Amino acid sequence: MIGDKYGYVNHRGQFIIPPYFDMARDFYQGLAAVNLGGQVSLFFGVMGGKWGYINKRGEWAIMPKFDEAGSFSNGVARVKVGGREYYINDTGESIL
Repeated sequence: MIGDKYGYVNHRGQFIIPPYFDMARDFYQGLAAVNLGGQVSLFFGVMGGKWGYINKRGEWAIMPKFDEAGSFSNGVARVKVGGREYYINDTGESIL
């Protein structure tokens, strides 16, 4: 974290993905959930903004469109839009 933005560093402490995100989670199965436009609160986590997923090159794998986004496990991640929760695959398609 630099200032109020999150990025990713390698094992030598060098940025591989510059600090650009309002919140960033760890990589799981090659993707990391990141937030744009949110405000970080000590008590409530991230409020607002949209979550999406990036790959290890910092490219969007799934564009930010979720109100909440969990980490990938066994090829799926839990997301939320409005009041609807569902699971997506690594291309962002809904899994029924």
